[in-house]
Amino acid sequence: MALNVQEKNIPGASLQGRSPKELKVPELKRWLQCRAASTRGKKADLIARVHAYIDNGWADNVVDPDSATPETIPTAMLPISDCWQDIRKAYTPSTVPRFTNSQI
Repeated sequence: MALNVQEKNIPGASLQGRSPKELKVPELKRWLQCRAASTRGKKADLIARVHAYIDNGWADNVVDPDSATPETIPTAMLPISDCWQDIRKAYTPSTVPRFTNSQI
């Protein structure tokens, strides 16, 4: 099962003592993939996401992205923060309701 996977057995799952800032974008994305995390965004976003996983204790929840399927990834490992980004991007200035002073 996916929960028995160890970081040392999956290529790219370990920071190997390096700071996230030292990693290249593909390395950051691989590290995040090994935690079933979103890999979208610029390098600064990826670094912030890696720090969030470390700071919140989620870094120990490792999956093998090469063999994991949605059924083998526990729902608890899917961070809530991945959802808000999609919602925020769904609203553009033309889709946000506008109110006049008389409506407020």
